[in-house]
Amino acid sequence: IEETLWVALRMFEERRNLLATIAKTKTGAEARSAAERAKDSALHIERIRALLRVTDAANEQEPAD
Repeated sequence: IEETLWVALRMFEERRNLLATIAKTKTGAEARSAAERAKDSALHIERIRALLRVTDAANEQEPAD
């Protein structure tokens, strides 16, 4: 599942970057919509990063075989 979270993180980062570019190059409702969706993607990015940090911390606490 950790690998899937990393893939999702990269996908959301790419989406956020694309939407931010669209927001900068367009005007009006299209720019506002892209900016809002970029903001939503940033929230998902932070949530996934938080999950990955918890996963990393849990893996560090497991005893080595």
